[in-house]
Amino acid sequence: MPGVSFPFAGTDMTLTGTVLEAEEPRVLACTWGEETLRFTLTPEPDGRTRLVFTDETPPGIAARNAAGWHICLARLAGETAAADVWKGHFGRYVAAFEPALGPQEGPPAAG
Repeated sequence: MPGVSFPFAGTDMTLTGTVLEAEEPRVLACTWGEETLRFTLTPEPDGRTRLVFTDETPPGIAARNAAGWHICLARLAGETAAADVWKGHFGRYVAAFEPALGPQEGPPAAG
């Protein structure tokens, strides 16, 4: 399968991955660093499309990733938010995930 790269604007960080599955226009699955991302699109009877997104990630970064994806998916839906709204989402995800997944790491150190 083809390789992919995910450069982060304004940084020198780039994650690489491999496309695991591509079934146009319904499914895309790829590795992203240590994670596996899966996007599935399903038409709904009312004409809308349902997006189901799955991020298989190491347990210790689940809250961090959930907070980040929360904001990314909200932007996809047309919402805007202050830059620090991430912190509130992160706190709620830590409280929800730590009992089952253990300690949660915050954002990567600025490099």
